[in-house]
Amino acid sequence: MVGGVKLKSKAEYIKNLSRVKLIIGNGFDLHCHMKTSYKDYFLYDKSKNDYFGSWINKFLPNMEGYLNFNQNYQSFWVEFENFDKANIWDFFFYINSDVQYGNTKEWLWCDIEKMICSWLTNRKETKLDLGKPLWENVYNVINNHIKTDAEKESLMAAIVFKKHDEKRFENLDDFYMFLLEQLKLFEMNFGEYIYHLHFRCEFGGRSTCEKTNFNIYAKYTIEDLCDINNLSSIDSFNYDSIRIENIINKVNNINGDWNNPIFGIDSNVFPASDIRYIFSKTNRRMELDMIDDKEKKEIPFDNVVIYGHSLDESDYSYFFSVFDKLKISDLDNNSKIVFAFSIYDVQKEQKIRSDFRIAISKMFYNYSIYLGKDKQPNRLLDILTSQGKILMYEIYNINPLY
Repeated sequence: MVGGVKLKSKAEYIKNLSRVKLIIGNGFDLHCHMKTSYKDYFLYDKSKNDYFGSWINKFLPNMEGYLNFNQNYQSFWVEFENFDKANIWDFFFYINSDVQYGNTKEWLWCDIEKMICSWLTNRKETKLDLGKPLWENVYNVINNHIKTDAEKESLMAAIVFKKHDEKRFENLDDFYMFLLEQLKLFEMNFGEYIYHLHFRCEFGGRSTCEKTNFNIYAKYTIEDLCDINNLSSIDSFNYDSIRIENIINKVNNINGDWNNPIFGIDSNVFPASDIRYIFSKTNRRMELDMIDDKEKKEIPFDNVVIYGHSLDESDYSYFFSVFDKLKISDLDNNSKIVFAFSIYDVQKEQKIRSDFRIAISKMFYNYSIYLGKDKQPNRLLDILTSQGKILMYEIYNINPLY
């Protein structure tokens, strides 16, 4: 019952939730037929990938010689005319995603951020320290402190050395600052790609652009997720701009828009005193805020609807702050969290449902520990689901307009 009216379905119940904060991730864009997945972005430029492949094939047979940085191998780079247009992260993602071997698996953007974190820490999901960070190995190769037989590290060492004008780095801090500046170039190129998608123009050719139907799809999707009249705000982890009347001023791009997109790792990986903290999402968002002249207002909300987000642990700090504001652990509070999803591949329906439930369970397990309830960390989700404060809601795919 809502306001004395008996509701007919879960969808109708959700549509009647008041003051809704909508949180959307890359799955929202994909649902709206935008090719913004990592695979889409990385494979759109076949010529660049072919160029990387030809460079690697030439480098590997002579790797030991080229890693002797006491000699100048300027002639080796001459034929690669586009080298100056690619930054080291282009090479990094190409090498680590194994595109050169025909492996184009469906990586999520959170997987890319995990890979950045792995090279910065050399730690996997188990959190075990497996040795020196791989980027530090690259640094040491360049500065002749060590030699490595690891193919990927050797490739990156050669590329970084060339990108740094064939100079050694003053120190490790200087090296990490260089990596960050190169990451900003990657982000800028990605922002251009997002703009290109939204306006259907040749990459970089904005003068001949035509608008896509993204905003039409976005409106349909939002209306499936909540009542627009009850929408307080939208927190978007995407880099596009939702330009819908009465909504445009309610959108907050958490990680920047196509003008200033950012990537980062979980803020708890490094203490603020560690130079690698510059790659954290908190630091990158602070950096973004320093160039943003828009006034940010805290808009009250009573309920949350989440759609299209991986719920990866790298974004736990964001979600935990939302749950805190919602006071979801206060059992006298009647707020709801709706986890919406779509079956984007019928062949994988059971896996999609299972993975989504596991991601939710893992997040609330960690949220319970964050709250200091680490003796029975599964209990919080048990209580929230039994009280109907956690809802699962499926929305269906939209037929393309063109």
